[in-house]
Amino acid sequence: MAKLSEYERKRNFGKTAEPAPRKGGRKRKGAPRFVVQQHDATRLHWDLRLEHEGVGVSWAVPNGIPQDPSENRKAVRTEDHPLEYMTFEGEIPKGEYGAGTVQIWDRGTYELEKWRDDEIIFSFDGERLRGRYVLFRAGGPKDWMIHRMDPAEGNPDPYPDPLPPMLANEGELPRSTRGWAAELAWGGVRAIARCRPGRLDLRDADLEDIGGRWPEVHRLSRQVGAHDAVLDGELVVFDEEGRPDRERLARRDRSGSEGAVRRRARENPATYVIFDLLFLDGEDLTDAPYRRRRELLEGLELEGEAWRVPANATAKIKELLSASAGEGVEGLVLKKQSSLYAPGRRTGEWLLVRPDGEPGEGAAGKGSAARGGGASSRTGITAAAEPIDKTKSRLLIGERELTVSNLAKVLYPAVGFTKGRLIDAYADLAEVLLPHLHGRPVTLKRYPDGVEGKFFYEKRSPKHRPDWVATARIWSESHKAEIDYTLLEDLPSLVWSANLANIELHTSLARVADLDRPDSMVFDLDLDPGAPADVVDCARIALRLHAFFAQLGLDSYAKTSGSKGIHLHVPLNGTATFAESCPFAKAVAETVAARFPDEVVSLQAKAKRKGRVLIDWSQNDTHKTTACVYSIRAKERPTASTPLEWGEVEAAAESGDASALVFTVEDLRRRIAAKGDLYAPLLTQKQELPEFSV
Repeated sequence: MAKLSEYERKRNFGKTAEPAPRKGGRKRKGAPRFVVQQHDATRLHWDLRLEHEGVGVSWAVPNGIPQDPSENRKAVRTEDHPLEYMTFEGEIPKGEYGAGTVQIWDRGTYELEKWRDDEIIFSFDGERLRGRYVLFRAGGPKDWMIHRMDPAEGNPDPYPDPLPPMLANEGELPRSTRGWAAELAWGGVRAIARCRPGRLDLRDADLEDIGGRWPEVHRLSRQVGAHDAVLDGELVVFDEEGRPDRERLARRDRSGSEGAVRRRARENPATYVIFDLLFLDGEDLTDAPYRRRRELLEGLELEGEAWRVPANATAKIKELLSASAGEGVEGLVLKKQSSLYAPGRRTGEWLLVRPDGEPGEGAAGKGSAARGGGASSRTGITAAAEPIDKTKSRLLIGERELTVSNLAKVLYPAVGFTKGRLIDAYADLAEVLLPHLHGRPVTLKRYPDGVEGKFFYEKRSPKHRPDWVATARIWSESHKAEIDYTLLEDLPSLVWSANLANIELHTSLARVADLDRPDSMVFDLDLDPGAPADVVDCARIALRLHAFFAQLGLDSYAKTSGSKGIHLHVPLNGTATFAESCPFAKAVAETVAARFPDEVVSLQAKAKRKGRVLIDWSQNDTHKTTACVYSIRAKERPTASTPLEWGEVEAAAESGDASALVFTVEDLRRRIAAKGDLYAPLLTQKQELPEFSV
């Protein structure tokens, strides 16, 4: 029994229930056996044992037996075990070697093809495991790898990359709730957990890795065990009465040293509230109906100190909505039981319904907006700011620490809108705004004394910017030199920009990767010098342009400028350069002006523009900028450049109601919650310019 001496040396059989080796056991007949035991010890792992020459030759596999032939997984050679261990399950006492729980995960027989000191090839024939595998040395005597050699059975779906969560539209309780299921809207931090054996990857709605901030959730992977799963839920901090506490949540949702993070976790422990299952053991469930996803999720029986799967309701939903008032939740999220999971999208099949029926303001930080409920926040991102002195505060956003100042300073005197609210507004808009800012040079338009004071443009990125604010060195016509333009690539940079009282965001039509190639073509329908033309006249001309482009086979999209006019964009995202789009835009403007000379001009001279709408095509230039979609504007009220549906443009043109085409920041938040990003096609839709001239 020399082979088992190491096994015996490590164990006190008076204390552990593990089997002691039998002396002089008979040789067993038949195919050799294998067992895989799930071992919940200091670290969760799986012990593979192959019956060979009278012992169980053993490896510890930290991340489980691979099912995918594209993977190699680490396997650590351990001491041989007696054959009696092939049936062992139970508790190894604390203080003993390998203390923890041992459970049989799979067992059966195997067919041996090759056994060498550095390579073993065999085929599993178990209850779960089937297929041809190889164990091979990858270093020292204990360093091995295990690899599946044949294709996986059943053509499984690949394990997904990180994906954004599905979002909800804000709405009212349907007259009939038949076919709907209701869940509490917790107002927490939205989080997608990607669980694989022995591993957990936790991402927020922006796909940022937030696992380091929530250490208490990591043990969830132990309960998920050998499953490959992707879970959707919210991180919530509860008060002593079991109600969600947003202030405590805000104190948790920040980075720091490992010690600081663990201290915050002890002071304000979080719970991962799980409500959906997107992937399970080789099956992509995003195309499965909600009803089936919930059944599979509940079958996993996930319940722990820091995670749980609350029940949903399919009956008495109205009563549940009323009962949710005053309980610290935002209301209910209603989900059609037939609804598929649409990552990153609002489809109308998930509804955030508030108990009072009023549009809400959501939770602090990114959680509520990511869930798709209220797109603003009661306290806003600046609520987490920690005062430094009378004017300055420290604000943590992810890994970034910012100093923000004069949060109470009024920038819009007519309505009392402060710089703190400007920062909060841009933070709330970040989810839809940042994709449109990505990679584009930004010209800052700063109002240090508010909208009634003087402003200045700033093309050159401020020298005092943090080193993590991205820039791009680009030729500037006004400076006659290359300068560093600001790039607003993430939420901290956007907040930094707003803290400079940079109210408006003016961007190029091209990205820095190819400054000669615009993503779109723009037509600025301008009213200046104004009366008797108004924004309704701009709407009518926008409709004419929309019809004109349709005849050319081109889709077009409209947004308010946030000021007095309308912007119309034609997505390109193809091969067209400014050298092609600019003359094309000029030809279009001149053609429409020639057809409707009493309504439209295409010339910049103000003397010829009175009472008519200018189709400004000149912004289709590598050196020009336009107000970015979702940019807040420096008007009497904080209006914003807002995407429109063509039906809305038609309705305004027919009714003559100019107010229907004016949207404040608060209006925009509600529209995004209800309609999503209407300008999303500008990011991806490819169109080529047809041959056209005046």
